[in-house]
Amino acid sequence: MLAESGIKQVIVYVDRNYAATATLGRNRPDVARAYPAFSNRTDAGWAASLDTSKFRAGAHELVVQAMANNGATRDLSSIVVSFHRNGSRGAGGSTS
Repeated sequence: MLAESGIKQVIVYVDRNYAATATLGRNRPDVARAYPAFSNRTDAGWAASLDTSKFRAGAHELVVQAMANNGATRDLSSIVVSFHRNGSRGAGGSTS
C-alpha cells in the first residue's frame, strides 16, 4: 500500500477490536510497476498473522486499517471471516 507521506503502520481488527499489527516492507514488484512515481513502491507489501484461538468460533468482521506517516487512516479492507474449531487441533480460519 502507498501514501505520499509513507505508511507508518497497518493494524488488523476483529469485530472492531485490535487483533494484530502487520509487518511492513514486503516486496511488491507489481505495485512498483503500477506506481512508478512513489519512492517506497517496491516495498509496499505487508503481512500479518492472527491467532484465531483467541476468538469464539463463528463469523467475525475483519478490518485492515493503514495509517500514513502524516496521521491519515484508511480502512483497506473489511470482510466477514469464519473461525472454526477443529477438535483438539485448535483453531483455523477462513474467509466467507
